[in-house]
Amino acid sequence: MKICPKCGKTLPDEATFCMDCGADVRVVTAEVVTKDTRPRLNVMAIVGAALCFTGLPGAIISGVALKSATYDKYKVPLRPAALAGLIVGICFTVFWTLYIAFFGTMFGVLFSKIFEEISHYA
Repeated sequence: MKICPKCGKTLPDEATFCMDCGADVRVVTAEVVTKDTRPRLNVMAIVGAALCFTGLPGAIISGVALKSATYDKYKVPLRPAALAGLIVGICFTVFWTLYIAFFGTMFGVLFSKIFEEISHYA
């Protein structure tokens, strides 16, 4: 039998919530949480840091890894890699946006001049 930590009422062993006060009575052990989440978060931090030069995809993956790694009980050691991936990913997102805008404009001007010259001969 379980006992509700909030109101002290006796509950069946399979209960997940107290029938009286509605408190959550599920118990999650740190061992289960560490086994399931830690490797995935480490991989996401590494992948995000590796993809940060692509811009937005690397920033998103790093941000997800960083957000999930902020809980104190996980103690994920690759949090700095996720933070670096997020910062560099944001910088490269701005870079690629300006790069595409600049060269798109340059090619647009170049092609308009070429089409003007061609239209004079037609």
